[in-house]
Amino acid sequence: MKRPAELERGATMILVAASMLLLLGIVAIAVDLSALRFDLRADRLASDAASTAGVMAMDVSAGSKADEACQVAWDYLLLNLADSGGAQTPPNCSAVFVGGCDPLTARTAVAAAGPYSFTITHPVPDGDPLMGGQLLNPQIDGVPCQRL
Repeated sequence: MKRPAELERGATMILVAASMLLLLGIVAIAVDLSALRFDLRADRLASDAASTAGVMAMDVSAGSKADEACQVAWDYLLLNLADSGGAQTPPNCSAVFVGGCDPLTARTAVAAAGPYSFTITHPVPDGDPLMGGQLLNPQIDGVPCQRL
């Protein structure tokens, strides 16, 4: 007759192996989620840089020049996105943003590069969802025709 200790022989190894598999699974999920967060952050930084560059290209005193700002924003997006290669459909900035700025009517140009799709909007009215529901500060946010 076997003693109880001999009946449990090898059970520890099975428990350790199962624990290691569970631990490796958790580590894999953590690595995947951190990579996803890194990609989202890089994409947000690229879009922020593009919109800032586009706004800096606008000369509000001499008309909006939104078509030039749109093109500058597109160029910055392509420059800052790591995987924007492949098929590209540039925005039709000169057709969409021609003429003066009506602060109540947002105009949009759509573009695509690789796995990304972009929407460039000008002007951005005060109540637009792009403003993120924030309280507007005219000294920081400007007027709608100064936003891209």
